[in-house]
Parts: sequence; C-alpha cells; structure tokens
Amino acid sequence: MKNEKSIFHSIEWIRLVVCSIIILFHLEGDLISESLIDDDLRFFSFGKESIGIFFVISGYITSFQIIRQEKGMHNMLMKRLIRIYPTYLFVGTLYLIIRILFNRFDHISLNHFVNTIFLSFGERGAKNFVYVGWTLFYEVIFFSIIYLLGDNFQKILNSKYIFQIIFLSSVILYVFNLNYFIYHILGILLYKSINQEKTIKASKKVFILSSLSFLIYINLGVYYFLAFVITGILIQLELSGINFKNRWLLSFTKATYSMYLIQVLTLPLFMKLLKYTINFYSSRNILSNRLIIYIFGLFLTMIFGIALLKIIESPINNYLQKRFIK
Repeated sequence: MKNEKSIFHSIEWIRLVVCSIIILFHLEGDLISESLIDDDLRFFSFGKESIGIFFVISGYITSFQIIRQEKGMHNMLMKRLIRIYPTYLFVGTLYLIIRILFNRFDHISLNHFVNTIFLSFGERGAKNFVYVGWTLFYEVIFFSIIYLLGDNFQKILNSKYIFQIIFLSSVILYVFNLNYFIYHILGILLYKSINQEKTIKASKKVFILSSLSFLIYINLGVYYFLAFVITGILIQLELSGINFKNRWLLSFTKATYSMYLIQVLTLPLFMKLLKYTINFYSSRNILSNRLIIYIFGLFLTMIFGIALLKIIESPINNYLQKRFIK
C-alpha cells in the first residue's frame, strides 16, 4: 500500500462535503421557520441524518489508528476529548454571552447549562447553547468504550470471528434503539474490509461489501447507500496512490469541526442580515434565488469556522496536548 497515512486527505474531503450539507440543512430549516421560504421544496432534507457519515468515519479512523498503534489508548482518548470539549465549551459560552447582551434571560434555563456540559445526553432537540452538541455525546461514548476495551479491541479486530461479532453487535444495538453506534461499527467494518484485505479473500471481500451495501440500502435508504459506497471507493483510490491533497482547500477541510460548531452563531447572524436586507430594500425578491442565499450562508459559516480554528481550536489543542499527552 502506498502512503496509508495520506488516506486522511480523502476522508477530510468527505467531512467537508457532509459538514456543508448539515449546515445547509439547518440554514434551510431557519429560513422555513422564519417563513422566508416555503416548505414545499426542501433541497437538503437528507441532511438530517448526515451525521451518521461522521460516525462511520470515526469508526474507520479509530480502527486505523489503533491497529497501527499510532498512539496509546489513553493518549488517543485524551486527544479526542481535548479536540471536542474546549472548542465546544467556548462556542457555548460565547452563545450564552450573546444572549445575555441581548437580555434574553427568559430563554435561558438550568437545562441549558446541564445539557451543554453533558452534550445533551445524546438527545436531539434538547435545550443546549450549542444545539448540534448532542452528536458529540455519541462520539465521546464510543471513544470511552474503545478505551475500556483497551488491547481487547485490537484482538477483536484481528479475530477470525470479527464479521460475526460485528453482525451480532449491530443486531443488539438495533434492538435497543442505539442506531447511532451502528454507524461506528460500519466504519470499523469498512476498515476491516478495505485495509486488511490480505487476510480476506477477494471473493469474500466482494461478498461482504456487496451484502453490507445492500443491507444499508434496504434499511437506511439510498442516501446512506451512496455515502457508504463513495466513502469506500475514495479510500480505496487513495490507498491505490491517488493524491487527494490540495493545499488551497486544506484550510477548509481542517476546519470542519469548527464550522460544525460555529453554525449555531453564524446562521442566526445570517438570518438577521438577510431580514435587514429585505426590509432595507422593502422587497422579498431577494429570496427568489435560493442558491445565492445558500452560498452566502455557507460561506459565512466557513469563514467564521476557519477563524475559530485558527484563534481557538488549534492553539488550545496544541497547548493541552503538550500538557496532557505524552
């Protein structure tokens, strides 16, 4: 295999696309809730479940790192928590300050603080200063489970019964309605099928991936089917030597986490700017071109996301990693 470490470039491209879809999904929802556009034709309704693709990527990368022993279990967990929590709490605090400045105390309750600290306990739509924070709950739990498994996780991955274990685990998670963790398992299976092909016969590998793709199509729909297939193809292409690295876009791909968080501030700001523009020109004709609105809303979030990465996320991550990661 050629330069397996470069695989993260193709995955970062996928992250950027999925993050953009989620931002546009929320922007579209805000436009509809403000009665600025009709709900008759939603372009990004599929964005509601796009978060599952992030979980698939997480499962894949975690397997990649552990098998190659790029970092110890403790360091891996600490690095993930350091990346997730400080920037997340910063955005939540900034959101709270903005609310206080605008004297909107009636919209703040104890639940907001509790849910913000504990990532909404994984509950979508819970009161939280960072409404997208619920997704991070599943990431933290997944990392914690992998940490508790320790070296056993690598043994499970290398077990000859790994596919039976994955299938049984998926069924149990499905029965207990823990579907988001199934996506992490899909990522683990994707890694096992693609990166450890030496231990899998070609015919068996094709059968596994084809069966899995079919099950995804039947149970999750065409969107997840296409996302899973495209992800697998891109990873395979990069492993074959195709270079996905692009210096100009690297700043965007690195800032996907910051973009994902900062949308809770930039989208309300964009809505205020849009309504001010409509009132200033005394016309709603501005809304006739949705594409322009979506582009500006997404661009604003991307710019602020890059700023958040440069000013907060990267400096804090670098400082804390030097202090707590050996």
